[in-house]
Amino acid sequence: MKKILKYIILFLVLGLICITYFYSKPAVFITQSKIEKNIPIKIGPAVNDIKNDTFIAVYLPYKIKVQNNRFKKIEFGLLKYKHNVEHYEKFIYDKNGFGIDKIFNYGTLDSLYKNQKYLSYFQLYHNNEIFSLSSEEFYFYLPYVIKISSIEETDKPLQYKEIIKDFFRNQARDLFKESKFKIKKHIIDSLYRKGNNSEVIFRFDPSNSNEYGSYSIDYNLITNKQVLEDYTNVSAKQILMEMRKEILNK
Repeated sequence: MKKILKYIILFLVLGLICITYFYSKPAVFITQSKIEKNIPIKIGPAVNDIKNDTFIAVYLPYKIKVQNNRFKKIEFGLLKYKHNVEHYEKFIYDKNGFGIDKIFNYGTLDSLYKNQKYLSYFQLYHNNEIFSLSSEEFYFYLPYVIKISSIEETDKPLQYKEIIKDFFRNQARDLFKESKFKIKKHIIDSLYRKGNNSEVIFRFDPSNSNEYGSYSIDYNLITNKQVLEDYTNVSAKQILMEMRKEILNK
C-alpha cells in the first residue's frame, strides 16, 4: 500500500512540474522551421492586374511549428497578411500536404472512411487542430508581386490565362504540386531576403467555442519576433462592442 502511495505522490509531483513548465510559457508559441527542398513555390495571377500581362504573384512557402502550452485544444483559424497583399489567396497545409479547410478534403475523407482507414481519417479530419500541451507543423504561403517577365522563357508564347488555369486547377489543391512555369532561383532568393511582406497575423481558436475570442500572434518572418494577444477570456459580444467603438471613433 505504501509503495502504491509513493507512486501516486510521484505521479502527482511530476504532473505538477509538467503543468508548471507549460504554463510558465506563452499560451501559443510559433517556431519557424527550414523549408524542405521538395516544397515548391506557386505562381498565380496578380490581383488588380488590369492588363493581365504585366504582373504575377509568386507564393513562397514557409514552415512553422505551433506549440500549444495550455490544457485546451486549439484550431488554426486564420492567416492574415499585414501589407498590400491581403486580398491574395491564403494557402495553409498540414505536414502531410493536405489543406486545412475541410471543404476541400471531403472526397479524401469519404474515401478513407469507406476503406476503413480510421486513423488516417481521424488525422485528416482534425488536421487544423493542435491538441493540449503538444505541437503541430504547418506550411503556408506568402505572396510577392513581381513582373511577368521574371518567368523563364518557354518554347510556346506565354499566355496569362494558362497561368490562371495552372494555378487554380493544379497548384492550389496540393502542397506538393509544382507550377509548370519556372522562375530563376536568384529571384526567389532575393524575395526571401527582402521580406517586404514579412509581417503576418496568425489566429488560433479554442475548439468548440463560439462564445469567446482567440489567440492572435503578430509574427515577423525575418526577425522571428512574435507578440501574442490572448482574447480567449473575452466574449464575442465584448469583442464586437470594442470593434464598434473603434469604427465610431475613426
